[in-house]
Amino acid sequence: DVIALHTLTTLLFPSSHRAAARLGDAQRAASDTAAAAASYRRALELNPRATDADRAAAESVERRLRPRP
Repeated sequence: DVIALHTLTTLLFPSSHRAAARLGDAQRAASDTAAAAASYRRALELNPRATDADRAAAESVERRLRPRP
């Protein structure tokens, strides 16, 4: 299952903000919004925002955390 795969990826790469964000995406797609929010917050904690790409990734995750209208 997709969530299991992304969970494994976060275990193999625990400092990867991208892995945490992808897990959040999978959880959100499965309608597990609480788990998705936790994964997105973890992704933001891990993201160093050192490059333009990292900052863009953080902004993308922050948008996903906003409530849907």
